[in-house]
Amino acid sequence: SQSDGLIRYGRGIKKRLRNKLQAGTEYYKDYIYTYGEDTMVTRDSGLRLVTAGSPVNKSDIVYAGSVIRVTVTGKGNYSGTATGTYRIAAKKLSTLKFTVNEQIYTGAPITPGKNAIDISGLTNAEASRVYSIVSYGENTKAGTGTIVIKGIGDYAGTRTLKFKISKK
Repeated sequence: SQSDGLIRYGRGIKKRLRNKLQAGTEYYKDYIYTYGEDTMVTRDSGLRLVTAGSPVNKSDIVYAGSVIRVTVTGKGNYSGTATGTYRIAAKKLSTLKFTVNEQIYTGAPITPGKNAIDISGLTNAEASRVYSIVSYGENTKAGTGTIVIKGIGDYAGTRTLKFKISKK
């Protein structure tokens, strides 16, 4: 349904030491939500193109793939603004079952590519549009190796995949 694309307004920003700031005391409660890029939305019963930097209306239906910029302004002992962006996603990466093919120990770091990663129920072509590889663990010893991936396209989230590194 179209309501699945609505923005959920989150609350709370944190100090660098991860202590929660107090809304209204250390930052203004009103967040500013704008579109991070030109975006198609449903607004006023019709599909509309809104330009990057335009404010997000609470009644907008925002679709997967849209990028939203959030700006918070400090007050009291906290001056300036903090800005971040997030992407609206249709699906969670955590709902997929990944399998990484067993790798052979070489003494050098093992860095399996996408061709060594299978996603249950998806073809290789479909899987290539689901994630990107972010980083690898050390992967220099026989045992268990790791790959960190993040969702792209319709998928959001990050996952750490484990795979077996076997001796020759």
